[in-house]
Amino acid sequence: MEGQWFINYGDEKWKEQVRDCLKQVNIIPKKTVVEYEYTIDWLKEKACVRASGLGTPFPFDKTQIIESLSDSTIYMAFYTISHYLKEVDAEKLSPEVFDYVMLGKGDAKQLSFTSGIDEKILNSMREELLYWYPLDSRHSAGDLIHNHLTFLLFNHVAIFPAELWPKQIVTNGFVLMEGKKMSKSMGNILPLREAIKKYGTDVVRFSVVSGADLSQDADFNPTMAEGISSRMASIATLVERCNEFPADSNSVDKWLLSAIHKKVKMCGELYKNLELRDIAQDTFYESINELKWYLRRGGKNGKVIREYLEYLILLLAPFMPHFAEEMWGKLGKKEFVKDSEFVSVAEWPQHDEMKIDISAELSENLILNTREDIENIMKITKVTPNRIYLYVASDWKRKLYSVAYKEKRFDIVMKEAMKDDRMRANSKETQRVIEQLIKNVNHLSETVLSSRNEKDALESSKKFLSAEINADVYVLSEDEAQETHGKKAKQAMPMKPSIFFE
Repeated sequence: MEGQWFINYGDEKWKEQVRDCLKQVNIIPKKTVVEYEYTIDWLKEKACVRASGLGTPFPFDKTQIIESLSDSTIYMAFYTISHYLKEVDAEKLSPEVFDYVMLGKGDAKQLSFTSGIDEKILNSMREELLYWYPLDSRHSAGDLIHNHLTFLLFNHVAIFPAELWPKQIVTNGFVLMEGKKMSKSMGNILPLREAIKKYGTDVVRFSVVSGADLSQDADFNPTMAEGISSRMASIATLVERCNEFPADSNSVDKWLLSAIHKKVKMCGELYKNLELRDIAQDTFYESINELKWYLRRGGKNGKVIREYLEYLILLLAPFMPHFAEEMWGKLGKKEFVKDSEFVSVAEWPQHDEMKIDISAELSENLILNTREDIENIMKITKVTPNRIYLYVASDWKRKLYSVAYKEKRFDIVMKEAMKDDRMRANSKETQRVIEQLIKNVNHLSETVLSSRNEKDALESSKKFLSAEINADVYVLSEDEAQETHGKKAKQAMPMKPSIFFE
């Protein structure tokens, strides 16, 4: 093609510098690093001009225009100074001006004299560029890795010193509409302004970022948006009413505080890695469930609820800035986090390790799961019990549980069990328990309650379970039940009591 110009991305020395740059850039998702490496390898000469259309005249041939992908890879550097250029005549913007502003070459005083641009403006532009650069995070769609985003690396390496190379590049999927790609021909496009008018900015933002992992396509649908609005309303109601609750203590208080401080501990790293779906599930959806369960379990400590909400609003602020700001204001003077008039300038919350209570979490999960198991048995058997017996597994089974969690192999767990005299004497029963543990090994947890603690947790929940099921609840250890329901009691497993109806 006559008159065509190219950028030589095939230059091997240039490629090596870009590979070095890539090693320094935080690529999210990590799995896309190989795509950048692949693109760097195969790139060769890239046509960089066209004969017509919008664009900048090509400096080596004024009849040509620089095509967009060759001209748009460092525009974020231009954005740092664009507001100053309203005060500067375009004719004064010589290459020497940009050399000084972008690269620090030359002397501002001398340049002011030769260009006619005020020295203060030149220095302000240079300071502004250095304030914003290097580029902290470039966000774009994954399909641009094979062109624009890799060009961004090449061109930053070609122009800027290493200390001004990009720090991070993030790629994401597309937004679908009810599971389908948005298309004018399908008539399923929802304009952003219309979506915001109908659902609100925070709901639209949260719907898009919470529905899928970063590299996957997110699916926006009205049902999801309405569900988010409903949950936001639930949080708002608690914020408005939290001061109405008394300060009555309850065993479930420790569990709720442990849950929120554990979230704070986890979310800092999740936000850093932009694991947005996990954050959304944990901070928003799970929080609603936790607050509902707390109230259902008889929790009514206003101080505990308020502490939970103060931390929760801080965690939600990046997702829902408008909603969080409103809730922050309604909470008034903060008691449990460093106070700030606006959530947008508040410090990131710090968890209290002393309030993370694994035993309280295990106990509450046990009660929740037991409640669900009782419900499921009632549905399957069509039986409405008058009395419910809960049998707690013996501690020897917990020893096997811990080994099974760690080793995940029947032979290793069995070998370990045979070192114990009691288990060896009851090898048939021991084998049955191990087989059941290995069958469910993916559902085992690192920590398990002792037999005594599990029994205490169920004992403390008898009143709650009785009211929920409308039946008397009795809690016994596996050994205590041998004379009455021994065969049924033997079915008990750690954190999964055997259940018997009468």
